[in-house]
Amino acid sequence: MENNRFVTNRDFLKPKEDTAWKKRIPAELIEDEEFLRPTYVPQHPLELETKKFIKDKELIKEGYIYMLIHEDTLRVADIKPHSTTYSVVFNFHNVSTVKMNKLVFETVKSCFKRYIEIDEKEFINAPRFQGEVRSHYKDYVMEMNDEGEMVHVKKKKKVETKNIQLALSYMKKQAILVIEHEFDLRFKNFKNCCDVESESWLYQLEEARRFTEDEKSKTPFIDILCMTRGMQKGELVKRVLKNHDKYLIDYASLLGKYHAIRSQFRNCDNMWDMNILYEDYLNVGMPIKQGQKLGRIDENQQRLDGDLAYGTFGF
Repeated sequence: MENNRFVTNRDFLKPKEDTAWKKRIPAELIEDEEFLRPTYVPQHPLELETKKFIKDKELIKEGYIYMLIHEDTLRVADIKPHSTTYSVVFNFHNVSTVKMNKLVFETVKSCFKRYIEIDEKEFINAPRFQGEVRSHYKDYVMEMNDEGEMVHVKKKKKVETKNIQLALSYMKKQAILVIEHEFDLRFKNFKNCCDVESESWLYQLEEARRFTEDEKSKTPFIDILCMTRGMQKGELVKRVLKNHDKYLIDYASLLGKYHAIRSQFRNCDNMWDMNILYEDYLNVGMPIKQGQKLGRIDENQQRLDGDLAYGTFGF
């Protein structure tokens, strides 16, 4: 074998790395490329909170969040339904049943004013059993026919109590979101005037009460209104106090109606009564058999009080 006269291994030409000094680095210092610097420890509360948020976000596992949310609230996030963001499986009075990517949810949830989370079982089974008062139902199952082929066959199944409870919980949450949103709109439109006018009510009321106690008290706001409207101060003060009393009564009536309706749904614990509430307040017809037993539907399956106006409310 011919001897190789040339040097092929040049490792001995490379300078040896001096690592001995690294063993003598103080514990409070760390190596940063070619520099040594103190170990940095966050001190500011905001920085600590940010660090914790980033750490928590890294621990989030891939998956989905299931929730009920109103379309107006969902629209604020400004994201479109997609396989990578979210999908809607059911919509009732603009309250959507949504399956959302967990990472997307963590990013946009600060935009959501109101939503109600549900679990996966409730998401899958509850919409199917809404309003169910029968003991059995029919559904398609896979069976093998005589020719050895798998085909869908419609068969009778027993309604399980757990599915009814899931549906009842789901209907309750769904109705509460619908009612909350509707009354939010009614409260916002309750004053029935422009913001410039409503913002002045506080000052008008304060000065009107002050004038009632002492006619010599200063009322600059009301004085200007009297001058611009051509009214006597006493007449304007009476009108302000009268309108305020009426406003309180009407406001309390609206708030009382909201609490009364909402509490009925919250306290409902069976599907029979839930169907009645849905028909009376949300104009969603109950099952025909139940309607016939309650005398709301005749033997020809016609409603005795006329058709329900779906999309409107009974309150």
